[in-house]
Amino acid sequence: MRSARTCLLCAVTLLTAAAHALAAEPNMPVARVTLEQAISLALARNPSVSQLEVEITRADALVVQARAASYPQLALNATVTRLDDERVRGTLVV
Repeated sequence: MRSARTCLLCAVTLLTAAAHALAAEPNMPVARVTLEQAISLALARNPSVSQLEVEITRADALVVQARAASYPQLALNATVTRLDDERVRGTLVV
């Protein structure tokens, strides 16, 4: 499932980079970049990709939350009593 998401992100990235390159003015100098650089640029500039990443993270967190209900739970309770002075009964300190 992760590989399908990764492929989708790469496809969106490449399409965005291609559309951005086509929209550039013809007289502007074009910088040559590697495929990795193009993917990094497209991911950094595309708000849809970052939104998809947030949605994937949210979905993963919901799965973890749903599974947490089936885990055992532990509850602790403690009580401490502190007396102001020592209590003396006869010669014994109680």
